Amino acid sequence: MRVTQPARFAIRRTGVVTWLLLIWVSVALIPGAAAQPDRVVAIGDIHGAVGQFRLLLETAGLTDSSQRWTTVKCVG
Repeated sequence: MRVTQPARFAIRRTGVVTWLLLIWVSVALIPGAAAQPDRVVAIGDIHGAVGQFRLLLETAGLTDSSQRWTTVKCVG
């Protein structure tokens, strides 16, 4: 049985995609491969409550008293 050129290309492409997917999954499963934040902070709409929002950021340790970002590791 003779394999046509387009079929050979499709087989080769499928093999390459399969190997790349296996490598990607393997790397994703390595513990510590992706940097993990210390915590996750989620804040909704503030609707004009800027003062309370600033207090919330400061209380959470995300900003200092001068409204500058701190060096806390988190995802927001």
